[in-house]
Amino acid sequence: MTEDEYRNYVRVFNARDYDALHAYFTDDVELQVNKITLKGRAGFDRFYNHFHQVVREEIEIAGFLSGKNSFCADLLFRFTGLQSYTREWLKEKSGYAWRTELAVGEEYYMQNFIMYDLNDDGKIYRIRPALYEPIGGAEPLYRALQDARS
Repeated sequence: MTEDEYRNYVRVFNARDYDALHAYFTDDVELQVNKITLKGRAGFDRFYNHFHQVVREEIEIAGFLSGKNSFCADLLFRFTGLQSYTREWLKEKSGYAWRTELAVGEEYYMQNFIMYDLNDDGKIYRIRPALYEPIGGAEPLYRALQDARS
């Protein structure tokens, strides 16, 4: 996948266009999150359909490195609470209790390095994130990338 193609992938993700997003994946795609694996479209949609009801998730690309059958993206995330929820509610609805509860309007920032593995057709079959805690936090980096794009 090229960097331009990945930028489109992130644009589609930020727009919550799940149908367009799934065009990038194999049918049995696996998203490994902490100690669980979301499997296939059903697992992906089950989590994100509920998560994005209560949290707005926005991604900025800080870096991109491509290989033959994989690529890695350095991503900055901003999460904003949209409505009250508990981790227990999210786990019951989506199968995964995300790391923190957010009040309405509260923001949480993080940086991840995400490895994407591709099949021979160039479709993503596995996504593996690794959390990184930058000195000073992820928020200033996220805001700097947004300012640079403006």
